[in-house]
Amino acid sequence: MQTPAQWYARISKYGLQHLFFWLAYTAFWFLSSADAYTDYQLWALNVCIPLLFHAVAAYFNLYVLIPSFLQKKLYLAYALALGLTISMVSYPVLFLLYRVNVDIALASQVWSWKFFLVTAIGVSYSVVITTALKLFFNWYQRDAETKLLSTLNTESELKYLKTQINPHFLFNSLNNLYALALKKSDETPKAILKLSEILRYVLYEAGEKKVPLQKELEYLVNYVEIEKLRFGDRANIEMNFKGEIEDQLIEPMLLIPFVENAFKHGLGKTNGPGFIEIESELTNNEFFFRVTNNVNASNEVYIDKQPGGIGLSNVINRLNILYPERYQLNQIESGKNHQVQLKIQLQ
Repeated sequence: MQTPAQWYARISKYGLQHLFFWLAYTAFWFLSSADAYTDYQLWALNVCIPLLFHAVAAYFNLYVLIPSFLQKKLYLAYALALGLTISMVSYPVLFLLYRVNVDIALASQVWSWKFFLVTAIGVSYSVVITTALKLFFNWYQRDAETKLLSTLNTESELKYLKTQINPHFLFNSLNNLYALALKKSDETPKAILKLSEILRYVLYEAGEKKVPLQKELEYLVNYVEIEKLRFGDRANIEMNFKGEIEDQLIEPMLLIPFVENAFKHGLGKTNGPGFIEIESELTNNEFFFRVTNNVNASNEVYIDKQPGGIGLSNVINRLNILYPERYQLNQIESGKNHQVQLKIQLQ
């Protein structure tokens, strides 16, 4: 179904908006004066002659006066030029109406200031209405173009942010495999299999605007399994997902930076044991996601400080674009623990 902006752009391509307006406007004048005439020819002439000059004044205003004066903010010059135009158009209308109605009209009445004022007001109506419509549709088109441009810019920015995420993740995963290979771990083939499942998701599904929430969480599980192989027995990791998530959609690669940072700033900063708890709950359309991890002895700030660190800042940018006013993100330091809480109102 076409939007009003698309419909208007289509008819304006052939100038049909002018035809529709004047047909409707003429019909209005005919209906408003129907009771005043019994002679149909006289009726038609008394309606069509003024409207012809109304159209001349209207188009002269739209295509000469507005560009020459109003758009240049020469308001006084515009007002004077418009008043002169209306006056000059009104006199021919008076003369022709007198000639048409010569058998029934008194010259003293037709050429009176009162009749001139009525005629000038009629011309002004047409000028004001056409000007208002022109300005409105110009504004509407500009607004539609601005929204379209904003959408295109948003999509471009999201694509750029996603291209940042994928290499970032791949770099971390290859580091994990490298660590396992150095240890000559028997778990290396299992890790490669998990990585292949992750890459399949990233390459073939994460390119969509939205993915099933269930697959996004499965992706997190595969990532955690690779990290378990890397950290071995010193990693105490718990995952708990609640709620009916089968029919819910979410933007892909949105949750992984929080989990990556939990490993990086927790287990990755110490040689001792550590823990990570990953929890989610879906209630109606509200998705709650929480990651809790231990922090190292220096209580390092959670946000990336290393050059090239893009995980958390990236996901915050995406949240601002994708869920404006519909998400809450909190980071809580409690003793030696760090917790990030994300709440999203899904659609």
